[in-house]
Amino acid sequence: MVVEPPLDGALIGFSDVIKPDLVVGLIPVEVVVTDNWDYLGRKELALAAYALALEAMWGNPVNYGVLVNINPRTGGLTSRVLILTDDLRRAVVRERDTVARIVARGDDPGVAPKCPETCPFYNHCRGGLGDAGSK
Repeated sequence: MVVEPPLDGALIGFSDVIKPDLVVGLIPVEVVVTDNWDYLGRKELALAAYALALEAMWGNPVNYGVLVNINPRTGGLTSRVLILTDDLRRAVVRERDTVARIVARGDDPGVAPKCPETCPFYNHCRGGLGDAGSK
């Protein structure tokens, strides 16, 4: 098990270094602290990206990852195995391409439509107003 190992994201068109929370063997693990289940969908994409980077680095297929969620309100811990389907892999590539277009054009993607209260920037991204009215 390795904590926050640096993976070569450039092999799959991401930043030079991307860091999953854990890698156990060739299995990426993402730990999330939230009670916002919509936010976990974004983390599924991150987990799939880590798997793609591991595949590119080691030349072995990585077909699943583990998503661990800690609920800050209840202290509850849940985990689930995420199967890295072809659809999920394509979603990662689409998201990567979208972000690359934003960067290349210098577009402002704007403020996220939703933000979990557990986000460390929750009270800052809207000029100190949090995301009032957008939950």
